[in-house]
Amino acid sequence: MSRWKMLETWDRDLPGLTAAQLTERLELARVRERSSMQPPRNPKARRDWRLRREAVEGEMQARGLTF
Repeated sequence: MSRWKMLETWDRDLPGLTAAQLTERLELARVRERSSMQPPRNPKARRDWRLRREAVEGEMQARGLTF
């Protein structure tokens, strides 16, 4: 799956992912969120990645997984 396709379907894919895949996506979202805070700052990207991170954390919490 291409990276762009993954980003387009981020929320819809979460319920079908394994715990390992959720962990990978959580780490990706955390890294991207942190990098958007570095100069030059990008508030829109930070907001988008924060929402993606929170979606993954919500799915993991619903499954009873720790993050």
